[in-house]
Amino acid sequence: TRLKAAKDYMPSLNAYISWEAMLKKEKIDILSICVSPRLNLDVCESSFLKGVKGLILEKPLADNLSAARRIIKAIKTKKLVVAVNYFRRWHGIFWKAKEIIDAGTIGKILKVNAFYPKGIWSGGSHMIDILRYLLGDFTSVRALSKKEIKRPNDALYSVSGYIGKTEVFLSGFDKRDFNLFEIEVWGNKGKIAISDFGNKISLWQPQKSKRFSRQKELFIVKEILAGNGNSYFLNLLDNIANALENKAKKVLCTPEDALRAIAVICGIERSYKYEKEISLIRR
Repeated sequence: TRLKAAKDYMPSLNAYISWEAMLKKEKIDILSICVSPRLNLDVCESSFLKGVKGLILEKPLADNLSAARRIIKAIKTKKLVVAVNYFRRWHGIFWKAKEIIDAGTIGKILKVNAFYPKGIWSGGSHMIDILRYLLGDFTSVRALSKKEIKRPNDALYSVSGYIGKTEVFLSGFDKRDFNLFEIEVWGNKGKIAISDFGNKISLWQPQKSKRFSRQKELFIVKEILAGNGNSYFLNLLDNIANALENKAKKVLCTPEDALRAIAVICGIERSYKYEKEISLIRR
């Protein structure tokens, strides 16, 4: 059985058939729940969470906006500190990318090209969240095309949209063909390219062209490589622990952040259905 396999794999730890059974016997400060998004609501409304102070939920927060709002209401009622595991927010390479963008190193941001794997609710939601972290809220989306994949209710979309006045283009790729997660952020003074599944940043800036007189071209001037990519989870734990001890203002990805990612996805689905641009500006 899976229970026996878990005990054999980590004999020094206690193993249970359910998180409810575990909470009856263990005193836990921070609980990480890895369940289907449709079950996150049951977890957050459960009376078994009594005594738990911090909660880590998997993404997406829910499979619809109504459930996501109920989750947030339950979290506030229980006064839980909750992080949603869009893990790239705790990955040092994306902290560096945000630092470069915010410092104006590549100038005024003009366009963004982003390529995600799997479906819009899976790899697409990761992409939407990290773009929000780097650049801000989406203000509109228009679905250009849709490709069904095996995962139910989780299609690949090609999307044009805006974050403020910045044009954003999202393209989904079928993981069965190849896997990728890449972002290009273009400014009027250069660009950054995030590649190798978020483990590498290439900084491009204009320099005198060797081919065209009195013109400039973009050249790579710096490359930044990630260290231990698995350290993001330690960063997440530090973040939520510090938030519990009031050493941090908030966790880096809140349930409200995750709600906004769902709102963007739902906007993309509505756009495709009704063949029009969908405004995402909050009134």
